[in-house]
Amino acid sequence: MPAATQFQIAVAIIGSLAGALCALAYFRSVRLERPPIGAFNTRDLSVLAVFIVALPVLYLVVPPGVLTAFLVLTFMSALMIALRPLVSTRLLWAGIRSC
Repeated sequence: MPAATQFQIAVAIIGSLAGALCALAYFRSVRLERPPIGAFNTRDLSVLAVFIVALPVLYLVVPPGVLTAFLVLTFMSALMIALRPLVSTRLLWAGIRSC
C-alpha cells in the first residue's frame, strides 16, 4: 500500500510541474489582451446574476445527457479560445474534434 501512495505522490508532483511549465511556455509565447476590468454596467451584472441563480437549478433539472453535452461544448470553446493564438484554425478544429 505505501508503494502505491508513493507512486501517486510522484505522479501528482510530475503532473503539477508539467502543468506549470506548460502554462509558463504558453504565456511566454502568447500575448493576451487585458480584459476591461471595472467596466461593468447594469446589463452585465443582471446577466451574471441570472446565471448565478439559474445554473444550480439547471444542474438539477436538465437530464444528464444534455448536461454532459453542454459541458463538452463549454470545454471545446475554452480550448478554442486558449489554443487559437498557437495553432492554425484548420488544425485546431481537427484537434478539438478528435477529443
